[in-house]
Amino acid sequence: MTQKKKPFKWIEDLTEKAFTHTNSVLVVSTLVLLLSFAGIRNLKVELDLYNSHNSDFPSLVRLWDMMEEFKDYSTISILAEWPQEPTSEQVCSFLKKTSETQSVSESTQSVFHIFKLKGLENKADEYWFPNALPDPCETPGVKLSDLKKNLDPVHPLYKYSANNRQLLLQVRLEANFTLVSVGHWLKDLDSDEYTMSAIGPAVFQYYVNEILKSDSLLHILTIIFFLIFFRYFFGTWRTGFYFLLTVSGTLFCLAGFMGVFGLPIDILTNSLFLITAIAATADYIFVCWGMARGLKLKESVIFYSRPGFFTTMTTAVGFISLYVSDLQTIKRFGLAAAVGACLEWLFTYLTLPALIKKFNWKPEFINTSKQSNSIGLMKTMNQWTPPKIITVLFCAFVFIGPFLFFKLQFEENPAKNFPASHPIKKSLVHFGETMGWQNSVFIQFPIELPRDQIDRCLAAIGTSDVVHSIDNPYAFEDYFLKGLEIVRREAIQWQLRRFGPLKPYISLYSSRSVIFLKSNSPNDLTKIHKILDTSCSKEAAIVGQSDVYREASLVLSKTLAESFLASLLIVICIIFYLQKRLGNRQYFIVPLSLLGGPLFLVSGMALFNIPISPFNSMFLAILVGITGDNAIQYLFVKEGADIHEGVVVNGPASIIIGLITVMSSLLFLLQTLIPMKILGLLFSIGFFINLSGDLWILKGLLSLKNYLTKISTTPKTGVAPKE
Repeated sequence: MTQKKKPFKWIEDLTEKAFTHTNSVLVVSTLVLLLSFAGIRNLKVELDLYNSHNSDFPSLVRLWDMMEEFKDYSTISILAEWPQEPTSEQVCSFLKKTSETQSVSESTQSVFHIFKLKGLENKADEYWFPNALPDPCETPGVKLSDLKKNLDPVHPLYKYSANNRQLLLQVRLEANFTLVSVGHWLKDLDSDEYTMSAIGPAVFQYYVNEILKSDSLLHILTIIFFLIFFRYFFGTWRTGFYFLLTVSGTLFCLAGFMGVFGLPIDILTNSLFLITAIAATADYIFVCWGMARGLKLKESVIFYSRPGFFTTMTTAVGFISLYVSDLQTIKRFGLAAAVGACLEWLFTYLTLPALIKKFNWKPEFINTSKQSNSIGLMKTMNQWTPPKIITVLFCAFVFIGPFLFFKLQFEENPAKNFPASHPIKKSLVHFGETMGWQNSVFIQFPIELPRDQIDRCLAAIGTSDVVHSIDNPYAFEDYFLKGLEIVRREAIQWQLRRFGPLKPYISLYSSRSVIFLKSNSPNDLTKIHKILDTSCSKEAAIVGQSDVYREASLVLSKTLAESFLASLLIVICIIFYLQKRLGNRQYFIVPLSLLGGPLFLVSGMALFNIPISPFNSMFLAILVGITGDNAIQYLFVKEGADIHEGVVVNGPASIIIGLITVMSSLLFLLQTLIPMKILGLLFSIGFFINLSGDLWILKGLLSLKNYLTKISTTPKTGVAPKE
């Protein structure tokens, strides 16, 4: 009788080549690294908020078209406030500093402030547009209020004067503006004489770039953490060094892949180091655990290569599910992370063993005599089985979770990304308190649309409780043209629209009104959209970066619903397939324990109103990716046996993996951006809950099954059987 062939033996045969064909493996690895080096030279950093969303978004297409039509690409709103009402000399000094900053900021298109406001002088034979206010530098010895006293309160832009301690600047940037230019406005203009607040998409982009630079130092802290962790649990520094070597090789090749295929480093992919390190721990720790149990390096690598291959597959499925997203940032992150997961398996099971053998490094890098006593604690924790009530309640979320999933909140609001102490957050609060608004969008109308329809639309929008005020260009025009005869009126109108103050608002093809909003919430724009649908022409459209964020939030909910549920289903199918091939017949128990973890977390996020943003949306993908990893390891311990035997052998390793992933995830709390802190908490809780489902709830279900089997097979004596 022939012996039954071991399932997936080809994976072990492939892994064994690290020991039998060492030179070939290293040659291939070296070639991949060299190709990666060539790709890294093309790797770009992209923090442009406009490029972070899909170009097929109608809101983004409208925004690009409007920017090109009006040559208005990005605006920085800067509010300077003196502790007391400034003198004309102080105002003059500020305006000179503004001019100096504009001269060194090459990306600046224009700067507007109240001292550039224009009036109209109309004579019988000529007309002109003089400044509405005197030049502060030519009017010494007076206060700001004196300079403004002749400003017509009926002037459409009167509100830009704010109060008598403030000046508002509107800085317009060129299409290809640089963050260096933005930095000039935020740094060079600052002074101890006044406080300065700045808002706008370019300001968000500048500060995100600065945060990514400063937070990159956390990578060093992560390296130190992993070295100490591996030394503590496995007794040698080499254990941590080999792990970091594996992660470094993976990231180097991943960076090359991203460079070759044009995937830039952005807000999300910047976190790939931490995420790849976390994902790589499972494969590596199981190899270390095999050696801690007495296996040689070759035996351990080959023994864990098959389950490691399939845990990598489920992880890649979780990441690649994000590629269905319509958001470019999420799409790029999902693809890069999926490729990183595959590269990590190759480096762990092929390149690293080949390196150790080729250069005669000490292959037994686990020192059991110096291992922490915590290993014994892990084994003790592995013996615990939860009470039946806890097992049943946990598994109940498998049935509750899908319903609560559709109650999750999805929102992309850049203002919420920053802590309260950050200049961005302080500036938004300052603008809200002094100006009454924190955000603005445009309502764009075709030029041929009748004036009365435009006025009715804007009047309806103005009644919304989220709107502070509206700048209607036709109201500006009325102010300048009031009382003029027809011929002069047409001439001045042409001048105003082509070269004068109405040029930024009325083009040959359309007009646009500015809607000032009280907050940055995309939900406010949803209200404006409803008014637009019911009270305005179908040709009217909301245009602005905030509207792109609103549409992104809607797409995000669709993406996560599709990718999360689909990838969960794929992972469960993989588990079913492995159970069948490996001769395990516990088809209900294993999937039930696996699904409980992610659906328990989703339920918690829905019940506690934790919103999903592009930053923390990766959490759900990773949660799916790690779902079933431990169960797969348990299944492969002994084909055809009860999975409980696998739990006994590999359960302590699962606990060690859970501990390191929970602790390393807490490093996210040291990042500056609020969503990244939330992501760290979600990771920590998610990894613990997943471990609970994969290990202890699985044991609870096995115990419950045995208990119910005894009840069904024991004669009725009135006494419950012992567990």
